[in-house]
Amino acid sequence: MASFPVDPDGGPSTCHLLRLPREIRLRIFGYLLKSPSSIQVHRSSNDRRPASLYHPLHPAILSTCKLINADATEVLYGQNLFQSQASERCRSLDFRQTRIGLANAAAIKTFRLVNLADDSLKYFRKDLECLERYCPSLRTLVVSLSGCPDTLYDSPSMRILEQASVMFPDLGYLHLYSWFYGRSVVDWV
Repeated sequence: MASFPVDPDGGPSTCHLLRLPREIRLRIFGYLLKSPSSIQVHRSSNDRRPASLYHPLHPAILSTCKLINADATEVLYGQNLFQSQASERCRSLDFRQTRIGLANAAAIKTFRLVNLADDSLKYFRKDLECLERYCPSLRTLVVSLSGCPDTLYDSPSMRILEQASVMFPDLGYLHLYSWFYGRSVVDWV
């Protein structure tokens, strides 16, 4: 049987982590839960399992207590870049079917949508609607498109991007990033 430390008053002692100021705890959680790259939100139509979050982080800290969970969740979903790719083969983004869940999706602040071809635009539009519905804390949206710069400005992708600026009026940063032959050709805020 495990023994728990007891404070002088006879009750269980407080976790040393909780004795630290919140700012320091958040910094510690950053070492455990911040990713150096984007976190992929997978959704494959070939996979019968729900779309899920795969990344080498240390989310076990989330299950220690309610206060640590609240602080660590803020770091995990508020300080990481989440990314999802729209394509004809993949179903639309739906946080109800990911391990992220609706409550955590509401804490996401930065998201990147990758659209590889114009034939996936119907999914791309649905992805934007999903982000609008389930990510009220979203402050940065990065949209990565592929295509020739001459046709990109007058493409269906651009019209959807213009809709995104209307859909997310509180967005602090809307960034278009276009790939053509493996390099960025359009980059503006």
